[in-house]
Amino acid sequence: GNDLVAGPGTADADYGTPSKMVLRRATRTILDGTGGPSDAPMVDFASGSTVGTVFDGFTVTNMPEADHTIPGHAHVVQTRGASGTVINNIVHDNGSSGLGSHATFRDHNSKDPNKPTLAERDFRYQNILHEAHPILINNVVFGNEGTGLGNNHYSYAIMFNNEVFDTVSIEDHEAPGIGCQHGAHTLVVGNLVYRAAWVGIGGRKGDEQGTYPINRPTAIVVRDNKVYAAGANDTSEQKPDDYPFKGAHGAGIGADDSGGIDPKTGELQYHIIDNNYVNGARNSAIGARSADANYGYVIITNNEVTGGGQGAEGSGIGMDGVTASEVSGNKVYGNNSAGIGMKNGAHADLIDNNESY
Repeated sequence: GNDLVAGPGTADADYGTPSKMVLRRATRTILDGTGGPSDAPMVDFASGSTVGTVFDGFTVTNMPEADHTIPGHAHVVQTRGASGTVINNIVHDNGSSGLGSHATFRDHNSKDPNKPTLAERDFRYQNILHEAHPILINNVVFGNEGTGLGNNHYSYAIMFNNEVFDTVSIEDHEAPGIGCQHGAHTLVVGNLVYRAAWVGIGGRKGDEQGTYPINRPTAIVVRDNKVYAAGANDTSEQKPDDYPFKGAHGAGIGADDSGGIDPKTGELQYHIIDNNYVNGARNSAIGARSADANYGYVIITNNEVTGGGQGAEGSGIGMDGVTASEVSGNKVYGNNSAGIGMKNGAHADLIDNNESY
């Protein structure tokens, strides 16, 4: 069958956290990657698989360090072109991103020696072979090199009630707690994220790739999450002086060139940030920025944010060049700079009922 559910195994230390004690079961069945390959995932959902394919109740650890300079390197648990269910697992201390999701494309077969190079690829949504609609619930993900939970090319993942912390940046590969880019339309709800090496929960356009790059905006929904100490593990101070974001990593919730007109639907898609709690961030507690008039469309409502700007002049809610349809109902206090700050042509159609002090 499609289900892979933990049974009895060798007991080991309890890697769970008090908020996820239900995961004590996962510590009894351990997938240990010590001595295994670094260029293949430890758990790989077949492209085209559905939510009926279930990975439930395992600890996954010790995947060797992947080559983070290679785009598309293997993740620890991987749902590429797959829509499986990942539930009640502990994924920790691995040499790659914890869980990764994105679509697969018609022009790319990883086993074909004549497959196109990255520069030759076609990443337009019209070229998708299998979409990715995975469901990730109640997982604990920590101490992995790279993103905790990652959503790339057109991922439609649902991420609910996961706990993500202590991500590790390596080889210029930034490490958000939960990261979404390259046209992802992810639903991020009810997660706990803390001590990320970069942004706590972030959505961005992503670097342009291929002859035909991504042609849908990243437009995610970030709702009912708790984010603490974003950027606590930031390593950008070690980068060269010409690095544009030196010392500036660590928004609690970030939106970079996300939101915009979706050519597939013809509609304006927003990056929605609603009803989250952010406490402590190296940069702005909630930060939205864009240098491209085609992107940067956000809605920021009903959030409580405090402790922004612990490593820089971060606002409670900072908007740089973006268009906000609505900024309302937010409680903003105890930040290092403006409660709600706007610059470089940023504007909001509605700013109402915010409490800032």
